[in-house]
Amino acid sequence: MAEAVSAASSTRARPVPLPAIGEARTVQQMVVAELRRSILDGTLAPGQRLRLDEIAASLRVSRVPVREALLQLQAEGFVRYEPHRGAVVVELEPEEIEELYVQRAALEAYAARLGVPRLTEEHFARLRALLTRMRELAVVGDREAFIEPDHQFHFTLYSAAGRDRLYQKLSRLWDASQNYIRRWVRSVPHARSWALTEHEELLRLAEQRDAEQAAALTQQHLLQIGLELAAFVRQNGQLGSG
Repeated sequence: MAEAVSAASSTRARPVPLPAIGEARTVQQMVVAELRRSILDGTLAPGQRLRLDEIAASLRVSRVPVREALLQLQAEGFVRYEPHRGAVVVELEPEEIEELYVQRAALEAYAARLGVPRLTEEHFARLRALLTRMRELAVVGDREAFIEPDHQFHFTLYSAAGRDRLYQKLSRLWDASQNYIRRWVRSVPHARSWALTEHEELLRLAEQRDAEQAAALTQQHLLQIGLELAAFVRQNGQLGSG
């Protein structure tokens, strides 16, 4: 991990690669949104140092909203502060990835159990359309684009539960894993075909209104991803060194 952090912090002369931003509700909210997006899509890698001056210059804002944005992202779990280094993008140890997916598996299984009985025809139409899109992307081999309909598929199901606080919690846990899941999907050939098969079965169970089996499959699916993702990081190192 130390090597990954060192590699990420060695680009002292290069500004944080973020686009200039336009008008929005507040400057701080704009900075938070841009930094969060860049962390989630991997532009800012785990372990990468976040230099306040570089971010301010890149986004064409003052240092104050950047400082406040970093504190907000720290509270959200995206950033941490290290002695003598300041703010860095959070990186997870393999054991922490496993723990994250144990949490996700339990809560998402609960959301699936609540959501399946409440699915409407509108929900089913969306789930089928998303599954079709996932099949198309699997055929053309677009690994990066595959992640978004995957995300929308799960959260369409969870939204039917009608539990806003649960939905928000699941969104935060999902976000915490995105840097890692993106690299895994890009690097592991079987990831998409396996995920597609699991989603097809999940839709079948949902159409049968089998909430218990849908919940069990959701839990099994996420626990397996957690184990594979942790093993992938153990073998290949942190994202910052990749």
